[in-house]
Amino acid sequence: MKTIITHSGPDMDAVVSAWLARDFLFAGDAVVQFVHRSQVPRYKDSADCLVDVGQEYDPDQLRFDHRPPAFNKRTDSCAAKLVWEHLIRSGVDVAHLAGLVQLTHDGDSGRATQALRQSRRNGVHAKLERLKASGLDDTEVFRRMVRRLRRVYAAPPHPGLQAVLNSRSHVAGCDAAWRGTLGSGEQVSMT
Repeated sequence: MKTIITHSGPDMDAVVSAWLARDFLFAGDAVVQFVHRSQVPRYKDSADCLVDVGQEYDPDQLRFDHRPPAFNKRTDSCAAKLVWEHLIRSGVDVAHLAGLVQLTHDGDSGRATQALRQSRRNGVHAKLERLKASGLDDTEVFRRMVRRLRRVYAAPPHPGLQAVLNSRSHVAGCDAAWRGTLGSGEQVSMT
C-alpha cells in the first residue's frame, strides 16, 4: 500500500489532489495521511507521494506542490491541477475531471468565478466546509468528500454508448417496448 501525504485541515485542493493520486495514480491502493505542514519534512522521505505540501514540484518523484519555491506564484497552479496534468500525460483517462480541477484552482487562487460562487453556496466547496465544521477528523472528511466527488464527477459513459442513449429512436424504442407495443402498434411480449 502506498502513502500519500497532504496537510491537515484539508482544503479543496488537498482533497481533490489526494483523491486524484489515490484513485487514479495508485488505482485505490494507497492511504492518505494528513499532517501539519510543519511536520511534512519528517514524513517526506517515507511518503510515496506528496500533494499540496512540501514546496516542490517533481512529477517523476510524485511531488505535487505549487507553493514557492516550486512555483514563483502559488496562484499559477494548484496541486490538483499538477496531479491531473501528470495523469493526462501518463495516459490516464481523467479528462472528464477538467471542470473539477478548474473549480479547485479557482478556489485555491482566489478567482471569483461564477462556478466557484455556486460551489461555495451549494456545491463541493460548501460540502467540504460543512464537513469540516461538523468536527469530523480529516480522514472522515476526506472519505465523505471522495464519496461525493465520485458521485458528482463520475466518468461519462463510453462515447458510443452515450450516442445510443441520446438517440431518439433508442429512447422511443425502449418506451414502446416498455408499454408492450412497437411504434407500429404491434404487440410485444415482455417475457
